[in-house]
Amino acid sequence: MNQEDTAFVELLQWVSVQKHVPLEVRKDFMAHQLKVGYLDDKSRAFIERLMKQTEAKQQKSETQLAELDKKLMTLGKASYNDETGLKQRAVRDAEALINDLENHFVSSFKTRETELVNNAQSSQNRSDADQIAALKAGLNA
Repeated sequence: MNQEDTAFVELLQWVSVQKHVPLEVRKDFMAHQLKVGYLDDKSRAFIERLMKQTEAKQQKSETQLAELDKKLMTLGKASYNDETGLKQRAVRDAEALINDLENHFVSSFKTRETELVNNAQSSQNRSDADQIAALKAGLNA
């Protein structure tokens, strides 16, 4: 196989692995190449379009990679910052949650304590009223 044939085979292999090109289109291209046996104008136009698409996808991927890298660097710096670090933020959030729970517990406890004191006083007042009524009934009898 000469160098030209090797380059042609490599080109066909490259086209066959382009996953963003539908399988049916790749099959049609291969069938056309087997029928023609060389790169005609139609094949060249297809290859050029395919290369432009691939280049555009590569540029988009590189841009996305650069953005992700930038976000990762920012996140890395933020996690080591003493005031805004992830660990410090988690500690502050946990402290706030503990304080909220403590305040809720104290409030609930005081409310319940007040209810119990009021109930005890009501019971005592009823008991005193019953005793007074019994004494009055005993005096009137």
